[in-house]
Amino acid sequence: MIALAERLYDGPWYFLEIEEIIRRTYKTIPQRIRPDDQMVGHTGFLIFARAVEREERGERDDSGESGPDDDLDADAPDE
Repeated sequence: MIALAERLYDGPWYFLEIEEIIRRTYKTIPQRIRPDDQMVGHTGFLIFARAVEREERGERDDSGESGPDDDLDADAPDE
C-alpha cells in the first residue's frame, strides 16, 4: 500500500485519502450483544484520489503584455 500511495502522490493525483475498514463478528444474543470473544478480524483499505490535469504555463515575455495563461486566477474573487 505504501508503494501505491507513493505512486499516486508523485502522479497527477490530489486529495489523496486512505481509509481502513475493519470487520469483526458480534455475538447475536440480545442480552449480550458484543464482539465475539476471539477476534479474527479482516481489514480492507479504501484509497481515494482525484486526477487533476496539470497545465503548462507559457513563459512571460519582457514586453509587459500578458499572455493567455498569465491571469488564470482573474475570475477568482478577491479576499
